[in-house]
Amino acid sequence: MNPFFRRTLNVITLGTAVIASAITSNQAAATDLRDGVFGGFESLDVGAAIGIRPTYEGSSDYEAVGFPIIVPQFANPSGRRSKVSFRGLDDIRYRLIDWGGLEAGPLAGYDFGRDESDGALLQGLGDIDGGVVVGGFVGYRFDRVLLDLAYLQNVTSDADTGFELRLGAGTEFDLADSLEIKLGVGTTYASEDYVTTYFGITNTQAAASGLTAYDTEAGFKDVYLDIGLKSALTDHIILRAGAKYQHLIGDAADSPIVASESQFLGSVGLSYRFDFTER
Repeated sequence: MNPFFRRTLNVITLGTAVIASAITSNQAAATDLRDGVFGGFESLDVGAAIGIRPTYEGSSDYEAVGFPIIVPQFANPSGRRSKVSFRGLDDIRYRLIDWGGLEAGPLAGYDFGRDESDGALLQGLGDIDGGVVVGGFVGYRFDRVLLDLAYLQNVTSDADTGFELRLGAGTEFDLADSLEIKLGVGTTYASEDYVTTYFGITNTQAAASGLTAYDTEAGFKDVYLDIGLKSALTDHIILRAGAKYQHLIGDAADSPIVASESQFLGSVGLSYRFDFTER
């Protein structure tokens, strides 16, 4: 087994044992955790959204993409109704554990990969397969501020594209009864395989593209700031919008394929809420 995964598995196993021991020794805590995990399914938001993003990571050109909105809503004793959190098309989180300030759960999404045709600087570098992204996150909430760490990896690509670790801090608040705002800042650490795949240039690629060969190492590849908005226009129509500014740093920023270190993303969508608690 890969040493990283072995260490990660050991940490998860130890943490699970400690939490389980604490919970089983405290019946009230066990009840709170059970309600947080298995809170009743109440409604389902279904709709569609359109987003704007760079044609590839580091591009100065942009493209529009459409994607569905499918968000289940659950009863939640903590007062934060939505257990599903959208952090990007590759990072959709489900809060499985909500105990005290501790939050944790799985995540999934999709990485679109990259084609040579996505930019002039990519000619001769070959395509990078997209694929399903899976991982998990853990965080701790201090009143209104959540600090969290997430692990993401493409698990269906033919090549090993490495992994990302996203460290963030965020808060959410209501501007009105039907208007919720979320703010977040963070940074992303990328493994050597990830940085090499998306920002490195091998000797073979250099010969085919005319670019200079470029070696990379693992490290922090970006810092970001994002804002999200959710507004209930009616009892059933929900408006969602978001914007993100990402600035490339380190070996990623210095890559010959990067046309712009500043990356902007945005999205807006509408959904209809099917409320299963209505009589």
